[in-house]
Amino acid sequence: MKIALGSMFRDSTGYLDRYFGQVGHLRSVLESHGHSLKLFLAEGDSEDRTWDRLQVYLSDGGWDHALLKREHGSKHPWHWSDVPERWKAISWVCNGIIECVQGDHAVDAFIYVESDLGWDSQTMIKLLSHLADVPSVAPMAFAGDNFYDLWGHIGMDGKHFGPFPPYHPSLVPGQLTEIYSAGSCILMRGDVVRSGVRWDSIDHCRGLGRSIREAGYSLWIDPDSRVVHY
Repeated sequence: MKIALGSMFRDSTGYLDRYFGQVGHLRSVLESHGHSLKLFLAEGDSEDRTWDRLQVYLSDGGWDHALLKREHGSKHPWHWSDVPERWKAISWVCNGIIECVQGDHAVDAFIYVESDLGWDSQTMIKLLSHLADVPSVAPMAFAGDNFYDLWGHIGMDGKHFGPFPPYHPSLVPGQLTEIYSAGSCILMRGDVVRSGVRWDSIDHCRGLGRSIREAGYSLWIDPDSRVVHY
């Protein structure tokens, strides 16, 4: 299998060591099973040396990759997530990544993961295995002991996930659950990617969930897998 992994970066020099440690270990595990990993990365609007450092990491690591310069020109700090300008800008960057992946017809699966998240290769391998049964899947997203992505993760009942257990009434430990949308990290089969799914400029990851369903697919969550926001 050919696996694509996409992330976007802005002022990211402080965590590039962690990011490339994670993707490097995932590449090693995938290659040990006869699979490959290609990175699709986008950077823009940084005020540090993120672009230069990304090129060094990619070169030194011998990565199969595509590196996009994707600048939207906004310098707004966006202290609150639900800001229309933020969703428009971030969706434009994310869609640049997925458009690049859509052009690679050999991709069997696509992992989108926010670049500042903490995760391990076992989690990604488990989520990739779910794609044999469902077209797209997401992990839980935490910050410390609390569920983090309260805006992006929504159940099929239209209710947002909450910060404390059970997080959402539909979740059953050990069982995949269909959801409306997810933020932070999402995995898709290659046919889902090539169907033309996109992040929406109005509501970003909620719109991606909607786009997946409009293309005739579904989105699921593994309540026992997690990524971590620092």
